[in-house]
Amino acid sequence: MLSFFNTLLFPLVAAARIVGKITRKESADDSLPGPLANAALQKIFSLEAQMVGRTPMPFGVSLVAVLRRPA
Repeated sequence: MLSFFNTLLFPLVAAARIVGKITRKESADDSLPGPLANAALQKIFSLEAQMVGRTPMPFGVSLVAVLRRPA
């Protein structure tokens, strides 16, 4: 199975990247979120993890693959 992931966060990530290109500022991808943001992200990831494989995700920030070794 191959699917996109982080579909729910795609609009926020896309907006942040566009703003970063316009302002020519470095991405803050390597900074740690605060406790409130971390809790919100954990809920979003948990919700999306339940959707992967059950709901088609036509776009996203990441790809996830599940591979199985032949018997």
